[in-house]
Amino acid sequence: MMENRNGRRNTTNVSYQNTPNNGVPLTTDGTYNGRNVNTPPAAMSYNGYDNAENIRMAAKIANRVKKVKGVQDSQVIVTDTRVVIAVRTNHPFTKNDDKHVKHAAKKFADGRTIQVFTDNATFTKLQDMNKNSR
Repeated sequence: MMENRNGRRNTTNVSYQNTPNNGVPLTTDGTYNGRNVNTPPAAMSYNGYDNAENIRMAAKIANRVKKVKGVQDSQVIVTDTRVVIAVRTNHPFTKNDDKHVKHAAKKFADGRTIQVFTDNATFTKLQDMNKNSR
């Protein structure tokens, strides 16, 4: 049996781009995947978090959430469909705390879905998004 450069037997290392001249990638079966590489995929489409009205709403919610007992700091992003809140607390976060944070945000959320996170990674990500949108 023959071995390739990687030491695997009977394998062929093929590395060619499945991208025709117009820049639209092909799927593995050779059909177009329906999007142009120059346009963002649907998951990355505009969601409104950098909309001026949503930024103002996020600031109001963040100020209100910071007043909840036990919350040291909060970062909030408001999109057209949801409110994402990241909090830092000075004690372990309980379901009751989650309920209080959601209740504080509900008045300003205009029927949007409210999500609350307590991990540092989400807090930092929202903080970066807030800095970049202002």
